[in-house]
Amino acid sequence: MLRGNKTYRVWCPKVIAKIGAIQQDPLESRCIVIDMMRAPPDLAPERLQSRHDEGLAALNRRCQAWAAKAPAILRQVVPTFPTGFTGRLIDKWEPLFAIAQLAGSDWANRVQIAAIGLEKSRMLDVHPSEQLLIDIHEIFSTTGLPAFKSEDLARYLRRTPDRPWSDWTNPQRKLSQMLRAYRIRPKNVRTPTQGKGYTRDQFQRVFDVFIHKRSFAPALVGTDGTDGTASARTKGDIE
Repeated sequence: MLRGNKTYRVWCPKVIAKIGAIQQDPLESRCIVIDMMRAPPDLAPERLQSRHDEGLAALNRRCQAWAAKAPAILRQVVPTFPTGFTGRLIDKWEPLFAIAQLAGSDWANRVQIAAIGLEKSRMLDVHPSEQLLIDIHEIFSTTGLPAFKSEDLARYLRRTPDRPWSDWTNPQRKLSQMLRAYRIRPKNVRTPTQGKGYTRDQFQRVFDVFIHKRSFAPALVGTDGTDGTASARTKGDIE
């Protein structure tokens, strides 16, 4: 970024503090969100004062010395992520996972536990279109049928309580509209009578993505198959 006669490098981590939730999904999905609450009176945190300056200055010097050596080594680290971490989750957590792996001891496991704790509830928040896929997956799984005509699938969906589709007035049309976002469209099926409908095969790709997303079984191991600690040589290179 050019401002005046000086160029500034702005590609760096940023902190956004605000009251309430982040309203823009594209922004929130790229953030590590830490929800904060007002502390009760008996747990009020100690305030930073001038007497802390010396300790903070020493910590700052140590961080700067570490940061001067670490980037070249961090670029070579390939962290292990918990099951369910893909795409943007990996993008935003990768630097912290790499740093934790180099830190050794149990830091690799600790950062994975922290990441799961912060992201799990958000990963389990279900958008209506995703909930529709989950319900359709459940219908195919429980019935074992390979295909449904549109009216039959809509009938099953409307039996599901506490769902928007239980109140659909034109269920076949609404179903078609929502599935169009996933490039799933009605086609000729035989169940055994012929008509327009859907086969399980049409959903397999989105099932693999969205049903897998609901699974969250962390694999707390390091890239070398150990407990997540970095080698002594690697640690020593940056200490």
